[in-house]
Formats: sequence, structure tokens, C-alpha cells
Amino acid sequence: MATNPFLQWFQSFGQPAEAVKSFEEWLAGQLDKVARSEAFLGQMGQVLGQSFQMKAQMDRLMEQSLRNLRLPTQGDVEGLHKRLDALERRLDDIEGRVGTGGPDARLDALVDRIEEVAAEVDKLQARSQPRKKTQES
Repeated sequence: MATNPFLQWFQSFGQPAEAVKSFEEWLAGQLDKVARSEAFLGQMGQVLGQSFQMKAQMDRLMEQSLRNLRLPTQGDVEGLHKRLDALERRLDDIEGRVGTGGPDARLDALVDRIEEVAAEVDKLQARSQPRKKTQES
């Protein structure tokens, strides 16, 4: 009867936990050797390069599809965000100038002063007009 070599090896440790620990250490060492080998690293480099090329091609195809469907692309949305940010900065700048005595504030002050002068002129005209005498009967 043929015996199982793995079973013999497993039984040689006496305790299953020791066998598992020994196997894990051996397997970790083997995987470490493979992961550090030039052949493995070269293949991984090629796979990564191809995956980057594939992603770039998929991005181009997606953008072309969105344009064909007349939908905005990520670049279109980012461009709109930049333009909106620029408009908000310009609006904030304009609001800041108006709030600190910009053209509208100066114009309002000028209108107020003209109204004050007009009121003074009206008072002076009222004083300079002769008073009518009332008839006494």
C-alpha cells in the first residue's frame, strides 16, 4: 500500500499547529523569492504598462462617446468649474469695491448732497418772498 508523503510529513511534527506554522514559513519564503526575481518583476512591469495604456485608450474612447452623444466630458465640467470660480472672484472683487466707496456709493453721496442743497435753496426762496398781508375788516 502506497503512503501519502504529505501525510507522513504532517504526522512527523506531532502537533498540527506546528505543521501549519512550518508550512506557512516555507510558503512565505518561496513567495518572497518569486516576488523578488527579475523574471517576475519584468512581467509585472509589462502588465502594469499595458494596463496604463488600456486605461488611457478607454478614457479616450469614453470622451469620444460622450462628445458623440453631446454630453459633457470631465474636461468640460472642469473647465466650467474654472470659469465659474473666475466669475465668482470677479464678482467678489466688484462687490468689495462697491462696499468701500465704489462708483455707486459716490453717486449716492452726490445725490444726497444735491438734495440737501435743493432743500437749502427752497428755504432761502421762501424767506425772500414778500409776505402777503391779510386784510383786516
